[in-house]
Amino acid sequence: MKTCEICNIELPADYGNALCDEHYKALVEETERLKARDEEDRKEQVTQLGEPPSHGINDPDYKENPEKEYPWDTNIHLFYRTGKALYHDRVSIYNLIKNYCFDIVKVHPQYPKYIWKPKVVDIGCSIGIGTNIMSQEADFIWGIDRNEQAIKLATQLFARNKNNFYWSPQISFDVVDITSEPREIQSFDIVAAIEIIEHIKEADKALEFIKRLSKKDKNGKYLHGEVGTSEPYGTVTFITSPNRNNRMIHKDQPKNDLHVREWNIQEALDYLGKWWGRVEPLNYLTNEIVTIDSDVSPVLYRCTKPID
Repeated sequence: MKTCEICNIELPADYGNALCDEHYKALVEETERLKARDEEDRKEQVTQLGEPPSHGINDPDYKENPEKEYPWDTNIHLFYRTGKALYHDRVSIYNLIKNYCFDIVKVHPQYPKYIWKPKVVDIGCSIGIGTNIMSQEADFIWGIDRNEQAIKLATQLFARNKNNFYWSPQISFDVVDITSEPREIQSFDIVAAIEIIEHIKEADKALEFIKRLSKKDKNGKYLHGEVGTSEPYGTVTFITSPNRNNRMIHKDQPKNDLHVREWNIQEALDYLGKWWGRVEPLNYLTNEIVTIDSDVSPVLYRCTKPID
């Protein structure tokens, strides 16, 4: 005799189900309810993360890592292990920006009668090694980081004041959290945010702060000209980010647990384009513009023409 597995009611011998009609219908309804609940949970999670619309990742299933504090003594341990204070890509990027500073000196309207040098801010400077590299071609460079220990060491190693006898760049350091800094701060000719944005959960706030450091005219509008042109020159911002096109980078979630998220080039261009009218992806080794399908990583984005 064939019976329902739940209520043991007798079923016809040729009945093609292990449940009676009542319990089979209840099972179908429960299954549909659970599927609907799971879908709502997934939508809620995506909404809470805010990922596809706010941070530019096109894959709706892409998973972020939680934000972690970047170890301030990373470069010290790197030196102990390898004898090098910076990874080669960072050295290349800081030297590229330093060389850019040198290049714009030569096209400044007052050159060669007066040697003008740019004012630079190094965001996420850590212990100041990159800040010191860029200072070689800067008039003043300000290193900022949210880690107090890093800033203490950077100040002891590299802080430098001008003197009244011969030219030397001024370097200073301060503790600043760029996601929550309320103060109005001076503008700069060059802003460098090297290997920073991928570590920050609230990237929107960070980029808004970075843009605030750009030069404005007397009416409060951002300047768009470049050094050497007839227009009043504005700020050039350099931002790096890992490239999710690279074969060593995971596509669904950052392999590096210190990275919150990683963009491909198209995603980064779209995302940074919310703050700057012109964004150029550069090869950090050659300073040449790369195509959106390039797998070079990290990518150095040169951002100009801030959007009001």
